[in-house]
Amino acid sequence: MNNTNTDSVKKVTILGIVMNIIFCLIKAAVGWIGNSQAVIADAIHSLSDLVTDFAVLIGVRYWDREPDATHTYGHRKIESLVTFGIGVVLGIVGIRLFMNALQNLSQPAEHQTGLIAAVGPFVSIIGKEVMYRITIKTGKKIKSSALIANAWHHRSDAISSIPALLAVVLCSIFPEAFYIDSIGAMIVSFFILKVSFDIMKPAVGEMIDKSADQRLMNLIRETVLSFDDVKSTHKLRSRISSGVIFLDLHIQVDESLSIMEGHEISGKVKEKLFALDDRIIDVLIHLEPAITETRKAQLHPDDNLSRL
Repeated sequence: MNNTNTDSVKKVTILGIVMNIIFCLIKAAVGWIGNSQAVIADAIHSLSDLVTDFAVLIGVRYWDREPDATHTYGHRKIESLVTFGIGVVLGIVGIRLFMNALQNLSQPAEHQTGLIAAVGPFVSIIGKEVMYRITIKTGKKIKSSALIANAWHHRSDAISSIPALLAVVLCSIFPEAFYIDSIGAMIVSFFILKVSFDIMKPAVGEMIDKSADQRLMNLIRETVLSFDDVKSTHKLRSRISSGVIFLDLHIQVDESLSIMEGHEISGKVKEKLFALDDRIIDVLIHLEPAITETRKAQLHPDDNLSRL
């Protein structure tokens, strides 16, 4: 991630922090005044947004570092770790909100829910949807999984405010149906848990070196074999790290070619693969002579050994 991208992450995240503070205070205030458990739960959801915003703001300072002697592939997995952490925080918040709402489901509130509580979720729905669009656009542009995860966190806050808004309106119209407020809070928690799972799943895949999808792998193989000088390819492997792809593969060329000629072919293959998908940032090619397996075993018996 270059300096421009880092600045983009910081700017959109700081904007998110400011907006989350405003929304959190508004929802907490009107939720308390209007005696709405659903709106207060929604305010807590906004508070969790602040935690993830700060996680992204702090994390970008580390995953943006250049490769060093102890991290020769760079520090991109820190972004996956931060993304996973965002999902964990969301999951904990969702579970706690659900348990609290479940406990209060059969307990009538001391005071009737006031319509003023609807102001909080209404403002949040509009504002958080705007923040989602700004953040997701920036995240996709610079290919930041953490920023994209944070964008979905903004949208989950917008969506979760809908049942909170409905709960307030219905409780105000039908005060005898006090349980609607708790049900609204439980629905909010389900939204949070769903987003938590959607965020953690790809992050875990990246941390355990998940491969690129099969469609792309087939396309990569076809691209490599489209060169007349490439007789075959094998041991094609990939791993995803924070939205980018690392590739390594073996290609076989005519055994009569010089080292320089083989190197030039390898370079052309790399250029074509880089152009194939802009997520591919590193390609390692092992060059082999296109000879029979029997002959290969005779010349280089150790080539058939692998720890992978």
